Amino acid sequence: KPMISSGNIQFYVDKAVFSGKEDKAYVEFYFMFYADQLKYKGNKGELLVKASINDINGVSVIEDKEWTIEVELTNKEAIKTKVIYDQWNEYLASGIYKINIEVNDANQNRIKGIIKSSLTIPPISSGKLSSSEVEFVSLTGSNSSQVQFKKGNQYIIPNPSRRYGIFNPALTVYYELYNTGANGSLQINYSVYHNNEVIKSEKAEINKPGSTAAILKGIDISDIKSGIYD
Repeated sequence: KPMISSGNIQFYVDKAVFSGKEDKAYVEFYFMFYADQLKYKGNKGELLVKASINDINGVSVIEDKEWTIEVELTNKEAIKTKVIYDQWNEYLASGIYKINIEVNDANQNRIKGIIKSSLTIPPISSGKLSSSEVEFVSLTGSNSSQVQFKKGNQYIIPNPSRRYGIFNPALTVYYELYNTGANGSLQINYSVYHNNEVIKSEKAEINKPGSTAAILKGIDISDIKSGIYD
């Protein structure tokens, strides 16, 4: 489930774990903010982000990492619906951690949001067919000024709140398969659950392009009632 902040600035953080290097996984952290929470100077706002990760004994693994997210409004009338996305990447060994994230409005000193949460990084299987974690996707495209969202030749904008509905009726996910083998095809089943009951399912077949596969899949959920699903 995504992490949700406390404090004056509400934001969501989600993550997905992919195959990394040596004994560490590649972890992507996805951020989402609503633009109408910020104070603007002219048409510009600014978020100051500070993040750290400790192991379960409190030993620092990732020391305070700081960066700025600049926000520019092109249409003030749309501020109520404008959403800000960002992404932070790290290499982490499998295990249980504690993550701390603090976000401040640069134009309002005492306005901030905080996340303090546990973080589990699962091991990535080697030598057998396995999958990364799933990234929930807001939208995709082939051109974006935000290079942090680029995967291959596409830009994949995350959906850290995992909310879908009238304005986003396709439940879209990105994930990777490892050790697929070089020949043949794979059958993949997708299911949406509610109270342990399957309410939507689809099947897909992919040809194996090699030892790994990057998959972007959308499922039409416009006919599903509002609620919480798995």
